[in-house]
Amino acid sequence: MKLELMYIAKLNPKTKEYIIQVKVVAIENRHLSFSDVTLYQTLLFADEKGALIHGRLIEDEIQTIGPKFSMNRLYEISNTPVKLMPKHLEIAITKISYELTIGAPALIHPICPISSHAQPDFAKISSIATAHFLDEICELKLVATFTEDICDDSTYDVLGIVLFVEEEARLVDSFYGQQDYVREVIITDQTVAFTFDAVDTTDSISFTTLNNETKKIFGMKADQLCAMKKNQDLMSFTIQQMKINSKLFHFKVGPTPALTASNTVKWSLESVAITDINNHEDIISNKTPFPNWSTHKQMRTSQKRKQQQMLNETNTMLNNISSPEQENTIAVADATTEEEEHSQETGKFEAPVPHHEI
Repeated sequence: MKLELMYIAKLNPKTKEYIIQVKVVAIENRHLSFSDVTLYQTLLFADEKGALIHGRLIEDEIQTIGPKFSMNRLYEISNTPVKLMPKHLEIAITKISYELTIGAPALIHPICPISSHAQPDFAKISSIATAHFLDEICELKLVATFTEDICDDSTYDVLGIVLFVEEEARLVDSFYGQQDYVREVIITDQTVAFTFDAVDTTDSISFTTLNNETKKIFGMKADQLCAMKKNQDLMSFTIQQMKINSKLFHFKVGPTPALTASNTVKWSLESVAITDINNHEDIISNKTPFPNWSTHKQMRTSQKRKQQQMLNETNTMLNNISSPEQENTIAVADATTEEEEHSQETGKFEAPVPHHEI
């Protein structure tokens, strides 16, 4: 059954099945209710007719559902109970005494500003794993309302990158003593991994970085960059772009084992060294872990040339010392030096006696 699209003015506590398309116009800070000591957060929504209504997040929903909303973005919301607002929280600006209690059953889909269609609600892989860990393994929150049982064929929309796919299915023993065929697939999403292109004067190469390396390169975690892109935060992006343009990145890459399976060389990012562009020459002279490889090759060639030159000079000196003429010259020089020292001590200078060959 297709749900009916309604406006805020027609909502009331008796409305059960509906869809509203609203814009987030305000997100308040978290507050603590003194009556029942409950942490809550209030959001203000507006539809295309200008009607306003509050949405309330309570306790765990602040962490699980709150990050889905962004200022000035359009959303399609359904399956959310409509309740009366507490008297002390009624605000005249809304002109309606109802509020949306946004909990786990709520369906929230962002609306694409170009196509005006609702987009899938992509779940974070980390949130799915957390729900499974708490609900199924540790059994710490069996009565929690915001977690779901993954074993009950729950489905999730995930936008991610496939890192590994097992070639063949294998037979394993299940938890209940049965045998099942499994095939391992490893994926990651943009909250953990970030893909970017690195370009030099010759070519470009694409990298996928995880949180630690992403924070080292861009100064932000992958989920923060993803949120910046999602919210179209142009000012923050411009500031980040200026920081990146003032840096010089040295990437150390290595081949992955995928060559044996696909006969195609794939590279993985191993380490990153970041320096200021103005200090590039000093960094190369100090032998950074990952310098420019062409400069590094020139340095090695120059070192070999210097070593060879020093070796040639040493050999030439040894050859000159071993010859008789060089020995005679050295003896004459020593004799002259001794006579000069003797003349300085006596205060008289005597001309050296010439040596004649017999």
